[in-house]
Amino acid sequence: MSAIQPCPDLHIRRYRPADARALFAVFHSAVHVTARHDYRADQLHAWAPKDMDPVAWAEHMERIKPFVAQIGQMPVGYADVQPNGCIDHFFVSGLHARRGIGRALMQAIETEAMRLGIGELWSHVSRTAQPFFEQAGFAVVEQRAPVRRGVVIPNALMRRPMVASTPGDRCTARGGDP
Repeated sequence: MSAIQPCPDLHIRRYRPADARALFAVFHSAVHVTARHDYRADQLHAWAPKDMDPVAWAEHMERIKPFVAQIGQMPVGYADVQPNGCIDHFFVSGLHARRGIGRALMQAIETEAMRLGIGELWSHVSRTAQPFFEQAGFAVVEQRAPVRRGVVIPNALMRRPMVASTPGDRCTARGGDP
């Protein structure tokens, strides 16, 4: 495993409607580049088809309102947290892996969860992302086999309880990072 190469010019900001197309490129790259070692080609294509409806995609992004990670002016990752604690999307471009982008997005989610008073984060996490989520204090609750476009794409339901922090402390999970 290679060491994480920090990305000093990384910036996390809120979603803007003009981001939709670039975030689809991030999503597609994350699935087809990063997840290719954990899923078959038919699973990757069912999960992230090239011909996804751009209007439906933009509407979904507008609903989930993710945080966007960018380097310069280029979005390289995005992630959201919903008021019920669900992380619906969490993706980093396959061309920008292991540069601290996922960690920065998770910190943005933790901060937002604390602001909203969310007691627990949860997500349906790909095989590829499970080690990252485990390092962030999540635990597998259930293995799942959802079907997308007629193809089973295994993932896991993962949960992470949140604990209150004192001012200035970073949000941590019970049993998670110090």
